[in-house]
Formats: sequence, C-alpha cells, structure tokens
Amino acid sequence: MIRMQRGMVLDIQQFKGIRKMTGNNRDPFVNCYYTPILSVVNYYKKSIFPVIINPFFYYERVSRISYPTGYLRVKIENINKLSLILNTMGIESYYSTPKPEEILSYIRENIESGSPILVNIDMFYQKGRDEYYRKKHDGKHVILIYGYNDLDQTINFLDDVNGYSEYTMKYEELMVYYKGLFDYCNISYNLGNTTCAFIKGDYNQFNKAESRINQIKEFSAAIIKNKRKIIVGLEELQYLIQIQHNIKNDESILSALSSTIQRKKSQKYQYLYLDKLGVFPPNYKIEMENYLNTIINNWTVVRNIIGKSVYQGIYLQNSKNTVIDFIDDIYEKERLFHTHLYSIIENGNTKLTID
Repeated sequence: MIRMQRGMVLDIQQFKGIRKMTGNNRDPFVNCYYTPILSVVNYYKKSIFPVIINPFFYYERVSRISYPTGYLRVKIENINKLSLILNTMGIESYYSTPKPEEILSYIRENIESGSPILVNIDMFYQKGRDEYYRKKHDGKHVILIYGYNDLDQTINFLDDVNGYSEYTMKYEELMVYYKGLFDYCNISYNLGNTTCAFIKGDYNQFNKAESRINQIKEFSAAIIKNKRKIIVGLEELQYLIQIQHNIKNDESILSALSSTIQRKKSQKYQYLYLDKLGVFPPNYKIEMENYLNTIINNWTVVRNIIGKSVYQGIYLQNSKNTVIDFIDDIYEKERLFHTHLYSIIENGNTKLTID
C-alpha cells in the first residue's frame, strides 16, 4: 500500500521485502549532515526553523590547503548541537557502530520500525566524488538511508553526489563503502559512531511564538558575540588576493571553493527563510539578497577560472588578475552585507511573523 501525504514524497511503502519512507526535502543546506536532517525533520512533520537558524557563517584561512600559502573557505559554527535541537522538537537520536556484517540487519530493523538512518561511508569508493574516488579515503561523509529492497538487493538513500536527490545502492556496494571506515579511516568499533537512527520521542508542547522569538534572540546573540571572528574572516579575503600569484594548481583548492559556494548558498537560503518570517526590515532585504547573489556568482566564476587552470596545469597572469577583481568585489559585497546585518541586529530591528 502506498499512502501519500502532504509534504511527503512517500510516507510508507511496504510489501514483502520492501520498505520505504522519506521526508520531502531537496534543498542542500550547509553540509552532508545538515541537509539530511532537514529530511528527517520533514519526515516527522516538524518545523525546520530551529535547524535553519542554528549555524552562522564566516571565512577562515585553512593552512593545509595549497600549502604553504594556505587558502580560504567558509566555515560554519553551530549555536547548539543538532541532536539537542532535535530532542527539543521531539526527535531522538541514537548513535551506534554496527560491524560491517551487521549493517544490513541494522538498516532493516530501523527502517521497519519507522526510523530513518544516517550512515557514514568511505568516499574512496563512491563514483562521482572526483576529489576522493579511488584517490583518498575519507569516512566523514554521511548518507540518509530511508528504505531497502530485498528483491533488488538495494538500499534507498538521499545524497548529494549529483544534486541532493534519491539514489539506490546495491547491498554489496554499501558493505564495501561501510567496511572502508574501519579498514582505512581509523574508525574503531569501540569508539566510532558510524550511524545515527532517529525516532519520535517525547514532545513537550511549547508556545510557538515564544520559542521562535527566543531562537531569534539566541541567533542574534551568537552573531554579536562572534563579530570579531566574522570581521577578521572578511579581512582574510584581502590576504587571499595577495597570494594569488603563489597558489598551487591542485584539486584541494577546487574543493575549498566548492565548499565555499555551497555554504554561501546555504547562508542565502537561511537569509531568505528568515526573511519570509519577517525577521529583516523591508528597506534592507532586497539589497542584502543582491549582495549574496553577487557573492555566490563571483565565487562560482573564481572556481571555474581556477578549475580551468588546474586542468591545464598553468595559472596565467590574466586569469590571476580576473580572479583578483572578482575576489575584491566579493570583499566589498561581504562588507556591505555584514554592515546591514549588524545594523539590524545591534539596533534591535529583528522582528518575527509567526505562521
């Protein structure tokens, strides 16, 4: 039987050897952990508001990228642990480390009880991961498993290999991806939390308006508290301009740029979501959205130019000059965006419309 509900792709589909359930979310947000959490929240029919407002974004120099000069990437900082946020929403998280030979039975058991599962995998084996596939082992990536099919010997999962979407994987593939964590990624059976299952927990009713207002205040307080870190991060853009003539042509830079683009898109998604709730005054919102659009576009152009230089094996002077111009414009737009942001927060102009 297939039962469709508003806000769901599929609520439940079950017959012999097959079970499937998932929340309807196709908006990549922050990273491979935050995005599936949105699907989990949707599956349990909760508001994504507490998740969307939890991270804040800033630039940070990463020394290990393009050594010895270092490079820049957008970092996130969580205001609260996501597990704590989910718990207050009535969604409990259970971490465990099943052995490779136990992973399929573990998946079946949780899916049959209605619990979606996050599972870490070794990206060395995953096609589509240009930086990792057959190049280096990394077990920090998680996928959200929401179904299995014993007839086809496949699992159903959400991932961002080529856009955040639904994928299937053979049982034997999952076993290889999962076993790689213990063989090559320094994860211990005793210490590593390689999976996380979610179940509906106790739900304490609270005043929706009061809760959201408190979360807005907490978000604003975090932005003010970390003002120096954020502003110092912006000044790193000037450093990035200075080192353009020294950067190495390697894929680690492309990875940093891809991450930066994704997280700036996530910051825009957060901004637009909060704007729909009336958090930002009308006289600011159009300008701030335009700044974010320009920043995202400029980083995308920079990535394309440097990507071409990586594959050609040479970083030409005219390419460097173009990149410098785009980064200089990014710096200006970031400065204006954050000037508005701090003006709104420090002057107490944030408001909230409760739907």
